Amino acid sequence: MLVPVSDLATAPLPRTLWIELSSKCPFDCVFCSRAALRGAGEHMDFRLFAELIGELDAPEILRLNYSGESTHHPRLLDALRLAAATGATTELVSAFATFPLAQLKAFAASGLDRLTISLHTLDPEQWRAIYGLGSVEALRERLDALRRAQVELRSSKPRIDLAFVALERNLDQLEPIAAFALARGIEELAVHPLIRRDEIPEAFAQELRDGRLRPAFRERLSAAVERVRRLFPQLAIQVSTPELEATAALDATPRPFAAPLPPGARITSCDQSPWETAHILADGAVVPCEVQDRRVLGKLAEQSLREIWHGEEYRRFRAACASGADPVCNACVYKHAVLPIAPRSRVAAREGGGGELVRGFFRVEDDGTLWAQPECALALQRPSGRAALHLRALLPAGAEGANALSIACDGVELGQVRNTGRELELCDQRFALPSAASGVASFVLRTAHAFRPPGGRDARRLGFVLLEAAIEAS
Repeated sequence: MLVPVSDLATAPLPRTLWIELSSKCPFDCVFCSRAALRGAGEHMDFRLFAELIGELDAPEILRLNYSGESTHHPRLLDALRLAAATGATTELVSAFATFPLAQLKAFAASGLDRLTISLHTLDPEQWRAIYGLGSVEALRERLDALRRAQVELRSSKPRIDLAFVALERNLDQLEPIAAFALARGIEELAVHPLIRRDEIPEAFAQELRDGRLRPAFRERLSAAVERVRRLFPQLAIQVSTPELEATAALDATPRPFAAPLPPGARITSCDQSPWETAHILADGAVVPCEVQDRRVLGKLAEQSLREIWHGEEYRRFRAACASGADPVCNACVYKHAVLPIAPRSRVAAREGGGGELVRGFFRVEDDGTLWAQPECALALQRPSGRAALHLRALLPAGAEGANALSIACDGVELGQVRNTGRELELCDQRFALPSAASGVASFVLRTAHAFRPPGGRDARRLGFVLLEAAIEAS
């Protein structure tokens, strides 16, 4: 029996949200389709934003931008403070060269956790051709002023990183941008190969063919990235697409898979998973992701986010996405896929998982560690008659007082384990299961507190480390 894509795989509310504070933008970037899709654009009504924030339940990441330049929203600072008050990691992407200088100190004190600056060139002439507005000098002035404000406030917030959209014409700029980053204490640079999803004036024939990266451009981009990695080993360089890596054959463990699905495969997640993330446009339209931002699944002016999230439109979309019946999802290079097998009665981190890890788990780390989110879901095959769940896990200490991990099976609370200390504590316990016939048992596990890794570079909100979960006859 295969576990169907169901409500078990769907978070109670989205954990990560892209909230488009504004679809207005003073820039006219050569690769952007914002003007074609949004026209003049609009600012999100602040009351709508506040109501949306108030409806969220333990969000993990709030990204307050999408197609526009959110730094020009008239109530940007109020929006940042309201978002930060949820406890979520708050993020913003901006070209930043037109940010109001007078607001920089208040911006630094707003609670924003992460600022990603879109920087595609340091050449003044090329800047004008790519951005259409602003200048390299204007960006330098604002970035240096923000750094001074952080020193004055004795604050490390927001953490600053850079995003570079790779074109044929600007590949030679990757090296000077890396040097620029390190000179200003920036330790992370994300490289995003060009994407052209909508009809815009430039075809980018040198970079793309039939919507995918040309092999020659892909090779030059890979070489440029590897060169900069060698020259600047202290800079963390991430490439957003798996297209630059060899595609591994699918098996029972979900993995990134850029190619179209082979027969029998299913999509389990993606970079903007419809089971855990959502996009809210400036007009209140809820769309599944940036690839399908014309597919409206509901409108906040007509329904609550919870009603939309669990509504029939979203459920149909998730089912089509998972099966690969949605052609856009099937072709998407950012998906994770699997050749599904029936859930087993046991899952162990060191052996990998198949259909057992339904929701809320990160990838197994190089040392074999499997972190779960503060809420996760498991599916395990159970025998008929009396049975128990044997759980082995590491539970972090709580930031404020004791931490607890609660376990429910098919909606019935089984119990919890507690950590009253200050270090990771081993949980090795058995929990009796409700009587049931043989079949698949679903488990939801929740921690009372989220754990954030020390150091500040890992923004994940973590729950616990799963070592092993098994159903045993008793």
